Amino acid sequence: MRLLVTALFTLLPSLIIAAPAPLLEERAGFGVCLSVCGFEPLKCGEGAFAVQDGVCWTCCTK
Repeated sequence: MRLLVTALFTLLPSLIIAAPAPLLEERAGFGVCLSVCGFEPLKCGEGAFAVQDGVCWTCCTK
């Protein structure tokens, strides 16, 4: 029981404070891009295109 209480008080603040990264971001010249990093060009949906940023590939729209 003590272990369960300790675990809850230790993990609960971490779960509340940790925020997920946004899935979309705006990039100059590209409009909106996915916040993903692929090591090869991605197959993007209709209206989107693959963009290389350093070693990462992602999908953007204009």
